[in-house]
Amino acid sequence: MRKSAHVNIWMLHNFGQDLFAINLQRGREHGIPTYNEFRKVCGLRSLSSWSNRPKEHESEYWEQLEKVYESVFDIDLYAGAIAETGVRGGAVGPTFACLISEQFDRLKRGDRFFYTHTNANGHGEFQLPIPQ
Repeated sequence: MRKSAHVNIWMLHNFGQDLFAINLQRGREHGIPTYNEFRKVCGLRSLSSWSNRPKEHESEYWEQLEKVYESVFDIDLYAGAIAETGVRGGAVGPTFACLISEQFDRLKRGDRFFYTHTNANGHGEFQLPIPQ
């Protein structure tokens, strides 16, 4: 399959962009609440000051965040959550784990054909009609 010319040009000019910076900007453009707000939503301790480092952050990363942000209330969701130590057996920290599980739960509940749901015909799984 051949890529279109505009896709090739886009890839040439955008190769190697800073994905971290792009994600921060996306969050700001879309009005995503701060890291601290999402910590509250996910049942984690609210941040109050730089001197009170949360257990989800190693001191090295916490100090880097302090250099970049004026206040703990200013930390962008992506920057704060990506710096967390991963949950046991996971690749993301507790904030992203919470948000990913919430998204999956909403997708599952909104899908009437999800395999654990019983649909209007009484079937527990999506089944094709058997020809007779």
